[in-house]
Amino acid sequence: MECWLENGHSLTFIPDPEHTPGAHQTTFNCFYAGAAAFFLCGLCILRERCRRDVASDDFYLLFFFLGATGHACAGAALQATAGDNWGTAVAKVLMVLSSGALLLDSCCALENAYHYQKKFLKRGFFGLCIGLLAGGLLTALLVWGSHFQVTMYFLAALALLCCVARATVWYVEPESVENFLRFDSAASMLAGALDAALFEPRCGYAGHPSCYAKCPWAPGMHFLIWVVCTILGGLGMTILQLCAPEHWAFPRLWRDQPTVRSGPFQPVPPPPW
Repeated sequence: MECWLENGHSLTFIPDPEHTPGAHQTTFNCFYAGAAAFFLCGLCILRERCRRDVASDDFYLLFFFLGATGHACAGAALQATAGDNWGTAVAKVLMVLSSGALLLDSCCALENAYHYQKKFLKRGFFGLCIGLLAGGLLTALLVWGSHFQVTMYFLAALALLCCVARATVWYVEPESVENFLRFDSAASMLAGALDAALFEPRCGYAGHPSCYAKCPWAPGMHFLIWVVCTILGGLGMTILQLCAPEHWAFPRLWRDQPTVRSGPFQPVPPPPW
C-alpha cells in the first residue's frame, strides 16, 4: 500500500514496512544509537571491573552488553529485512534478557537493604520477576506481527519492577542519594519503553495502512523518544556504578536462616569447666 505524507509544501513517499526493508530509517537508526551507547557504557564498567571485585558490576556488564547486542541485531534486522522475522525475534530475546539482568541486580539490592532478613528473592518478588521475564521471552519468540510493541510492554513492566525495588531501597535507606538517582534512571527507561509501546500502533508498522493519520509526528519518531530515555537511564546507571558502586552479596535462594553480616571479631568465652 502506498503512503504519501505531506511534508511542508511537498509529499514524502513512505513504503510499506511489512514488505520493504528499511522503510522506517528513524527506527533502525535509533536501535543503532542505543547499541553504540550501551556498548560504550559496558566498556566503562568493564574497565572498572578489571580493577575491583564488585559483584554488581557483573550484572551491569550483562545488562549493557546483552542490550548492545540486542539493539544492534534489531537495527540490522530492520534495515535488511521487512516485517517480523527471526532476526527481530533474537533481538527481542536479547533485550528482555538484558533487562532481566538489571532486574536481578535490583532484587539483590532490595535483599541487602533488609539485611537478608526478608526473603524477597525467595518469596513473591523474585517469583514475579522470573514469571514476567519468562513471559517476555516467550512472547518474543512466539508472538509475531506486533513489531516491537509487546516486547516494549514487557520491558516497561520489567523497568517498573526495578523502580519499585529502587524506591523501596531508597525508603529503607533515605540518606543514600544514589538510591534515588538509580530510581530516576529506571524511571527514565520505563518512560521510554512505555512511549514506544503506546505509539507503535499509530506511528509504527501498524500505522501504515491508515497512512499514519493518528500519529502526532513522523513515522518511527516514537523510537527516538525511547532511545533518548533509554540512553539517559543507561548513562545515569553507569555514572552511579562507577562513582558509587553497589556492594552486596548474592543471597542463596534456599537458605532458611537469615545471613548475619560480618562484624568485628569478638572472643569466645572459655567453658565453665
